[in-house]
Amino acid sequence: MILKTVAENFSKIDAIFAKHHPYECYCLVEMPLTKSNSNLHDWAIQQSTP
Repeated sequence: MILKTVAENFSKIDAIFAKHHPYECYCLVEMPLTKSNSNLHDWAIQQSTP
C-alpha cells in the first residue's frame, strides 16, 4: 500500500497502523518529496488538508 500525505500526518498514520495493523512489526516509511511537478505538489497539499 502506498499512502501520499504531508509529513505532519505521519504520526497520526503511525498511531492508526499501530492500533489496527495485524503485523507486530509493520513497515511505515516516510519518503520526503524533494522535487515534483507543481500539479502533484498542489494536489497533495489540497488532499491532505482537512
